[in-house]
Amino acid sequence: MISRNTSRIWALGAIMLLLLIPCGQIFAEEVYPNRPIEVIVPFAPGGPLDLGIRFFSDKWADVIGQPVVVENKGGASGAIGAKYVAYAKPDGYTLLATSDSPLITARLERKDAGYDLDSFRLLFNFSKIVVFFSVKSDARWKTLSDFIKEAKSQPGKLKYATWGPNSATVLATEMLCKVAGVKLTFIPFKTSPDSLTAIAGGNADMAVTFSLSGLRQSGLIRPLAISDEERVPDYPNLPTLRELGYPIKYTSQYMG
Repeated sequence: MISRNTSRIWALGAIMLLLLIPCGQIFAEEVYPNRPIEVIVPFAPGGPLDLGIRFFSDKWADVIGQPVVVENKGGASGAIGAKYVAYAKPDGYTLLATSDSPLITARLERKDAGYDLDSFRLLFNFSKIVVFFSVKSDARWKTLSDFIKEAKSQPGKLKYATWGPNSATVLATEMLCKVAGVKLTFIPFKTSPDSLTAIAGGNADMAVTFSLSGLRQSGLIRPLAISDEERVPDYPNLPTLRELGYPIKYTSQYMG
């Protein structure tokens, strides 16, 4: 995303166009870009959005002939990084790579956020993401139903780890709690990998994340369910919340 008031080329959109049509048809009046492009990730390093945008940034740099520099400005559930981009010079050289959390949930809970949806112009979505509900690989809960059953019998005892506090994953968990009639205690962490590490180390009971950050293959965690309407191809044996009797579909988008 870029500042809405820009009168010049829309940077990430332009990068995508460079892959599809000749450069000369886009940049006939001005050579763009002629210096490095900064992409702001409004979260701490190591999360799925951060890793994804860093992978793409190398490809974009090869195409446009200028460095694409990824910088993390985390804090306040993404609001700090989003505000930074909202107030940046609207010249196409400062972009925001984000999910819906900084744009919606974080902003709505902060009257002084300093930006709104009209502060940005969406260029494109580059990934659909789902929420994973995971526990430690040797946890006593073999299914999500096992976890919910214990949570009902001991309100507030079981703890879930995710980044937040005003994040989409917190919202997804609270939706599940409401539908299932349970109360869980929220333990905030900076990133999805931190949350997964917390359950692997026994510092929380469940992690609610937008990715498994490679820990699925480590044997340290066991995902119990996902929040999409259909099973995902990479995890064909992982049931959806709907399959388990919880009429919830919660997906998000990574966008620029």
